[in-house]
Amino acid sequence: RSVYERALDVEHRNITLWLKYAEMEMRSRQVNHARNVWDRAVTILPRANQFWYKFTYMEEMLKNIAGCRQVFERWMEWEPDEQAWLTYIKFELRYKELDRARAIYERFVYVHPEPKYWIKYAHFEENHSYIQSARRVYERAIQFFGDDHLDESLFIAFAKFEEGQKEHDRARVIYRYALDHMPKEKCSTLYNEYTRHEKKYGDKSSIDDVITSKRKFQYEEAVKTNPHDYDTWFDYVRMLEADGNVDLIRETYER
Repeated sequence: RSVYERALDVEHRNITLWLKYAEMEMRSRQVNHARNVWDRAVTILPRANQFWYKFTYMEEMLKNIAGCRQVFERWMEWEPDEQAWLTYIKFELRYKELDRARAIYERFVYVHPEPKYWIKYAHFEENHSYIQSARRVYERAIQFFGDDHLDESLFIAFAKFEEGQKEHDRARVIYRYALDHMPKEKCSTLYNEYTRHEKKYGDKSSIDDVITSKRKFQYEEAVKTNPHDYDTWFDYVRMLEADGNVDLIRETYER
């Protein structure tokens, strides 16, 4: 212990030194000494995730659940990477603390605001049979990202969730909303999923709508690539005339 302390006086930012010191105390079953070493280590080097992982692991192995939770909370104050948050959530789930896990997810999705984590949050609610809560998470995610940052994967996950609940009309609305609001070049997978859904659950008119939407998408891509391709413009307008949407036809002629 004396040697380690002297070494730390010289190299207090040496991660390996702290790890070996704490592990020595743990092997010697000097729990309070080990706890003290971990505490000092995370105070001096709070961005060294190894310390936090080992500190929380030790407390959990000692069945000090409240103490382990306190360490996790200290860690989360530093807004660490996503794996740290997910580790904390798994810790709470091991002890069936669903409300605590939910509260962590609430903080997590704002610290790391990415669609995949909102989807993970919704899956958590769904997996624990909180269907309305899962739906609210998806709805909040779409509001959170707004029209400027719409994400294809989020809409697909939301629609598939509704499909899993046999809410096919809801799924259809989600697909259509996404296709109406997202840039066409970012919708290829969305179109495929929408087509799959309608072929499986839709009637003839809804399948026709999908086909029309897909053709419209293809025409839009074609005229965007070559705005002087008049044959494509005329084909596009003829298709729109068959649908009878006068405003859209007029707008397309103007373009």
